[in-house]
Amino acid sequence: MSSSSKDRLVSHPHQSLWRHLASVDEVSQRALAAKVLHPDLFGTHDVESLRRLLVYFHDFGKGTDFFQWMITEVARRENPDYKNLDAAYVAQFGERASAEVASIGRDGGSLRGHSQLGAFVSQTAITDGSNRLLSAIVYEVIARHHGNLRNFEGDVERGTEDFTELLDKQWAHMNHTDYRAILKKTGFIYADNLDEVQQQATKRFFARVYDQLEENETLLPYLQAVFLFSLLLAGDKGDLMLPERSLVGRGRRCDERLIDRYKTQEFGTSISGRMNAWREEAYQRVADNLAMHSGRGFYSITLPTGMGKTLTAYNAAILLQNNLADRWREDNPNCVPRIIYCLPFTSVIDQNAAILEDILSLDPGMKGELAKHHYLADWTEHKADHDAILSYSEKEYLVEGWEYTLTVTTFVQLLETIISNRNRKLRKFHNLANAVVVLDEVQSIPPKYFNVVSKVLVALHEYLNTRFIFVTATQPFLMNPADGHEVLELTDPTRDYTRRAFERMNRIDLDCRLWQDGPEEVEEQVELFKSAIRNESQSSFLFILNLVRESQQVYRALAAEEEPGVEYLYLSSAILPIRRKEIIERIKEESLPGVRQVVVSTQVVEAGVDIDLDVVYRAFAPLDSINQSAGRCNRNMRKGRRGSVRLFKSKNAEKIYDVVLLNRTQLTLRDQLRTESERADYRAGILPEGRFYELNQSYMRQMREAVADNNDTSREILEDLYALRFERANERFKLIRKDYTTYGVFIDDADTLPTATLRLNGKERQVNSNEIYQMMRDILCNDEWGRWKKKQELRLIRPALLQYVVQFPEQYLPEDLRAEAETKPFIRLHKQGGDCDYSRCYHLSTGYFKSDDQNPTHSF
Repeated sequence: MSSSSKDRLVSHPHQSLWRHLASVDEVSQRALAAKVLHPDLFGTHDVESLRRLLVYFHDFGKGTDFFQWMITEVARRENPDYKNLDAAYVAQFGERASAEVASIGRDGGSLRGHSQLGAFVSQTAITDGSNRLLSAIVYEVIARHHGNLRNFEGDVERGTEDFTELLDKQWAHMNHTDYRAILKKTGFIYADNLDEVQQQATKRFFARVYDQLEENETLLPYLQAVFLFSLLLAGDKGDLMLPERSLVGRGRRCDERLIDRYKTQEFGTSISGRMNAWREEAYQRVADNLAMHSGRGFYSITLPTGMGKTLTAYNAAILLQNNLADRWREDNPNCVPRIIYCLPFTSVIDQNAAILEDILSLDPGMKGELAKHHYLADWTEHKADHDAILSYSEKEYLVEGWEYTLTVTTFVQLLETIISNRNRKLRKFHNLANAVVVLDEVQSIPPKYFNVVSKVLVALHEYLNTRFIFVTATQPFLMNPADGHEVLELTDPTRDYTRRAFERMNRIDLDCRLWQDGPEEVEEQVELFKSAIRNESQSSFLFILNLVRESQQVYRALAAEEEPGVEYLYLSSAILPIRRKEIIERIKEESLPGVRQVVVSTQVVEAGVDIDLDVVYRAFAPLDSINQSAGRCNRNMRKGRRGSVRLFKSKNAEKIYDVVLLNRTQLTLRDQLRTESERADYRAGILPEGRFYELNQSYMRQMREAVADNNDTSREILEDLYALRFERANERFKLIRKDYTTYGVFIDDADTLPTATLRLNGKERQVNSNEIYQMMRDILCNDEWGRWKKKQELRLIRPALLQYVVQFPEQYLPEDLRAEAETKPFIRLHKQGGDCDYSRCYHLSTGYFKSDDQNPTHSF
């Protein structure tokens, strides 16, 4: 073709390459325009210029004849009217193409790929190549934008010597004329011949970069790489997933009085009772201290359980959001910080999000500005200023990209985003810039990762202006003082009030006598439990075991007693999510007159599950877990008497907990009991709640010294991050590790199991287990839908579907079912007899069991 046209080249079956690049430009520009970054993040290099460079060269290779042959063939099939395309170009391309081009275009392979060529050519468009490392980062971001980031190491082929044939052929078959027409108004130019491309990016060039990284001891290159990667992904995916571009990059200020208004609505204006007065005092102190110290990067809210930390933390986050928006107004009036609220478990996210939804309902302008992001969550249907129900792709993009003003998510989502090489996880990384991140129950982060997490959070604050609020009853000394940022305690920067808040508590005692001198075997412990239930006839009980099988054993033994006036309840990961929700709600309800609850559980009740019982028995565990268990005991002082938390021995604790943490807990408890024995009011083996602050401080200090400071895991991950070894860092940093095989099992019993809520197209309805299973089958068997359509439809019903799926450890699933389970996300068991009858290995009350175990018969 003698003339040029920016409209000819095709990117997608319904879109020209020029339009795609322009759209990626618009979306990524909107994402960046709402941010205030520290000038040191990219130094003398303009981040806006880097963004546009990535946009206009990431799909450079789509201009080759090989790619164009393939995409025009698809366009003729899927877009026969050639809508939004140059019809003549598309219709005639195949006829003009050579046999070689047609063969390669049809068969695929690296010559049809487009990322690598653009990565090389981008190097010739960089106007300032003085920063070799940043040039290499640009190369990597473009080369990997359809996959995951790879290690910056010499054994990965990058130099042009390894791509000579690829470059020669792609360059010779590149439509430079039309691509330069696309670039005409961008200001970008690239090399006129292949020799210049090869001179700009040689293997020697990359080797020098690797050598430079080996000496690097800063996280700046890592942040540069993942931020640019995230920004490009946000634009690239946003073009296809977001018809309405204005949904990107836009946050809203929350009303600073929003939590106050909610409290007035829910609790009135008068404050009665000692606990409520203490809660209000702590709430006001946090707000006042934040106003006086709003320029800090790291804050903590340390209060005993039951002191209203959740509302206090919401209020602190909203106040900080508004303060930061004011602070950055001169730099960027469009910058409104997002609030990202993180919790350790998916089981408590719905509970917290429900409170937030009620709070936001008081401000009509905040409708559609809250999202839940975890695998069991429904996607938000609306977004502010967008009246229509969001499409599937819009919901996916906005929720998984953290585009809402408020996002409630998990620690795993947050931490495996900030330390990752994964395309899908890193897409939302750029939205951590300027965010207010709340980590509720922060002690749940494994101590072996403390140092690497500390350094990464400091880097996020210093370069991306991110702020952090740590919330817990047991501050874990997460941040390393050596990293240069002190954590400001918002209840009182001097921590005097914080100590007093714990010391004045008089709700519970920690009784260590069974841990010191009691039996170790479960069978003997059960007899003590039975005796306590009989003798303390006015008390409700919670028994927390370390292993599922131990908890099942205890539950069966206690329930078999059928003590009059007792309701027996069981709770663990062995039972269905839909059942867990039902049981938690039942525990939270007031018991009928003359009926008391006996609950047997595992650690699933520890963090954020708002239940309250009179006596808690806890198997020995690390002290932070013991603290969380204590938070389920007499938290609201409803009966005017002290509750009792009774620690007992656990010979299997080392199977699930770090032995160093267990040893430190043992030493700390013994030291505190020894100190307690010198007090006049000493009761043998018992620690009153007023000593918990001192106990926790001692434990956390020892834990940091023993586990965090002398730990190779953090050091090795940091070394990988410094050297941009993305894959190795991602492999080493795993918050959830399973050392055993599990299989997903769908339990179908529509007559017995509760119904689940299904939300589709802005409406919700109740479905039973059989209905949701059949919906899944109908989707999979629909021959008119392709793979992607089926995937979308399955994702929409997944939150309801997974309410009936439980993960079976391998040994609990009968052998004849394992072969099928290995090939499917889950298998279905029902109650109709035969090999797939769930009663062979599962009971609705207690979950999975081995076929040779005693078959449990007690149900609710």
